[in-house]
Amino acid sequence: SWPKSNHTKMLKEKGFTIIPNFLSQKAFKNVKDEFYNTNDIGYHSPIKDGDTLVDRFTFSPDKWKKLPAVTKLLSHSLLVKTLEGVELKNINIGDVWFDTIHYGNPENFSSSQNDLHSDTFYNTHKVWFFIDPVTQEDGPLCFVPKSNKVSLKRLIFEYKKSIHFQELTDYSFRVNSEDRTFFRFKEKALTCPENTLIIANTRGFHRRGKAKGGNTRKQI
Repeated sequence: SWPKSNHTKMLKEKGFTIIPNFLSQKAFKNVKDEFYNTNDIGYHSPIKDGDTLVDRFTFSPDKWKKLPAVTKLLSHSLLVKTLEGVELKNINIGDVWFDTIHYGNPENFSSSQNDLHSDTFYNTHKVWFFIDPVTQEDGPLCFVPKSNKVSLKRLIFEYKKSIHFQELTDYSFRVNSEDRTFFRFKEKALTCPENTLIIANTRGFHRRGKAKGGNTRKQI
């Protein structure tokens, strides 16, 4: 008997759920302090993608468990129960990323993450916790509601991708102009205030929204 809540229902139905004011103000302040002041514990692994730089620090479980505020965030009962309610299994969190995404000029050369894509062909859930507000100009997560669900169109799309899978260099299922016409996608930009938790089934189609040059997005 796995937990059922409005969040698990929304995840199953829409493919994402948004939880604002996730932490108390005191707990949120403590997480922010660790985000800004403990990067030396993590492994620095920046990613340059087009005109975007993701300044990333990777924390393995033995590292993030040394951070009390982040450990409380990752063991929060609402987070754990929501994930377990859709994954239908006990959750063990592995690596955690502290990301600051720096946007250049998208007119010059955009990031591959700006392309609509699905991570894989089965249900899998990714969690974002936002340190700062995310506006339309900060490159918000964009998601196609209900695109996590099985349909005849989706099976055709995945079958076509599987035929050429060995030829791919990028194993996410990227959407081309023909696919857009086929599906008639309608995206939703998940803008949000600080201290917001978003869980999304990245089997669904999603992308990073276009951002204003010089803006940043900070997230765990």
